Amino acid sequence: MRNVNAAMRPLVITLLLLALPLSLCAQQNPPPKVVKDAPKEMKAAPLSSAAPIIERPGEESMAWSFTGDHDVPPAHPGCKDLTGDGRGSCTAHQVLAEIKARVKTVPPANKPPGGERITVDFDVNQFGDVKQIAVDYGGDNVLANQIIVALYALPKFAPATKAGARSTGHCRFEYAPALLFEE
Repeated sequence: MRNVNAAMRPLVITLLLLALPLSLCAQQNPPPKVVKDAPKEMKAAPLSSAAPIIERPGEESMAWSFTGDHDVPPAHPGCKDLTGDGRGSCTAHQVLAEIKARVKTVPPANKPPGGERITVDFDVNQFGDVKQIAVDYGGDNVLANQIIVALYALPKFAPATKAGARSTGHCRFEYAPALLFEE
């Protein structure tokens, strides 16, 4: 028994010496003090359903929206110096002009229903390249395919920015079919 106690004594002393500094250090630091800023006013971002709509005579209209993590949305190169709704409106009109210049089709014999829209979706990456193009138009798949081909010829866009750094943005435009066939 004495041999066991004698052998255990140095081990117990070593463990106590190791544990003592840890317990002393942990109790010396006061808890951190939390400093809170004054409350900040929060503003709700508009929903995409609140996208600006331009009404034109008859049933012709267009709408646009830009989504993504950005402060400034992407823009057509001809609109890069504009801000706010002017930038969006200009980009929507420029994209429509680019489509009209490249799509060579005749107006449909039957007027599409009033609520029918041509929906154009694409991403603009941080380098200004137009990617992931999609066109939805229930009236005519041939016309939708021609619009996709026309959109691949779009020039480099001014990319979206977040805090001054380039970022990716998504563009969505809705056009009344009659807008494609007007002069």
